[in-house]
Amino acid sequence: MDESRSSSRGAWLLIGLIALVAAGKVVLADTMDPDAFWHLRVADQMTRDGVGPLVDTLSFASDKTPWTPYSWLAELVMKWTWDAGGYRATILLTALCSATIVCMTALTCRVPRVGTPSRGWPSTYSDPEPSTARNTKPWHPADLTTVLATAIAAYFTLAFISFRPVTFALALLSIVIYLLYRDRAMRHRSRAVWIVPALVVLITNLHIYSAFALCLTMIVAIGSFSEERPQFKRMFLLSVLTFLAACSTPMLPGMIETSMRYNAVDPMVAATFIREMRPFYEGVGGKVSLAIVGLIVLFAIRNRRHLRASDWMLLIFGFVVLARLGRFAPVFALIVMPIFARSLPPMKGTALRKKPIQIAIAAVLVIGLINIATQFPRSSMTFDAWLNRHTPDVPGYPTAAAAFVLAYVHAEHHRIFNEFDWGGYLAWRLGADWQVFLDGRTQLYPPDFWRRAFFQTKDDQRALLSSYDADAAIIPAKRSAFRDSLESLGWAVAYEDPIAVVMIKNE
Repeated sequence: MDESRSSSRGAWLLIGLIALVAAGKVVLADTMDPDAFWHLRVADQMTRDGVGPLVDTLSFASDKTPWTPYSWLAELVMKWTWDAGGYRATILLTALCSATIVCMTALTCRVPRVGTPSRGWPSTYSDPEPSTARNTKPWHPADLTTVLATAIAAYFTLAFISFRPVTFALALLSIVIYLLYRDRAMRHRSRAVWIVPALVVLITNLHIYSAFALCLTMIVAIGSFSEERPQFKRMFLLSVLTFLAACSTPMLPGMIETSMRYNAVDPMVAATFIREMRPFYEGVGGKVSLAIVGLIVLFAIRNRRHLRASDWMLLIFGFVVLARLGRFAPVFALIVMPIFARSLPPMKGTALRKKPIQIAIAAVLVIGLINIATQFPRSSMTFDAWLNRHTPDVPGYPTAAAAFVLAYVHAEHHRIFNEFDWGGYLAWRLGADWQVFLDGRTQLYPPDFWRRAFFQTKDDQRALLSSYDADAAIIPAKRSAFRDSLESLGWAVAYEDPIAVVMIKNE
């Protein structure tokens, strides 16, 4: 057997193992994202009121002017998934998206350098004038280089994968990026790249991340002006079509307004209160990420002869995106890791050519699949039990506290005080008869609301809480932001478990 083909088989077995880890994390380690619940409730409202700006009914403290659910298509997909198969179906869909992102990243990382002949790619796509090529040595991308870049991409990505609209958008964005990189390697002669506008139409109705697809297409088009000038008109047309696709949503005005608010006046985005809004370099994991970024810069500079002008533009764009918010780490990985793979020296993966190694990797894959299948939640496991199966090691959800409120709390106002992470869950669990204090839709509340709730003095917080009438409060049993203020306002504990506390106001 051809040595490179054998090495490729071993590399793809390792990539399959990375994809299995990505899918297995969803099944074995994750629970439901806090925002997933309010997305489901919003989908319910859209089925009643229609697709378009909505007046919020979930929170009693939110602004009652119409707001824009720009992820409307994703929210309907989430509802259809839940209605079809409950939480088990959501696990399967999220695992599929996670594995798709890994596999598409690997495919993008193995796209050969422009001007470099490689097995499986037509020779017409290599440099037509070998004497002017910077590197004419064949480069086989499906080797340890691809595996390493894919593994690093998974490291940056997997923490942000959950059952929410951005996951669906990232899966489609990974396909868009592959098509763009593939087209560059084929000197902008690929027919498949014309699928990009259609994919962007879907992304823009799933999430605001369609802006990244548009920026990448424009960067590649700008690069083609200096690299493949005869193809510039073609790429300019692709950019125009992608721009029109990114605007193809009934939520466009509200999407633009929300994006500007996130970047300008939203205190929750500006602060470090939300974990994924923090800088990517925070914590031990952040320091590892920062070290990886340093290595990427080092190898890019050292092997700059392999990079073109558009590579440098894409690298800079990826670094700017990562520096903006930690939550953009998956976008950074999708953009930058393929370029990192091109800047690394070829790693042939001699060990991967050996059949015993390949058999061992395949055996681990089979064992992993069996383990995931056997630990997939059975129909006998209730949703409440699945949500809290990892407590107390990780924070859970107030399932018992919510049941207590429904069973024993007299609902006069049908309002409940809650803290940030549980707003979506309580809005979903308590149903349409109850309204929560706040949830993850930060754009629905005035900036002063967030400042008084979390960032100013306890007097400001107490004044905010006392300005609303509520029947109960469900707050964390540990590290509650509101408990001291509620107690000083005359609220007392009516129920308590290791996860949550129910408080009611003494009359």
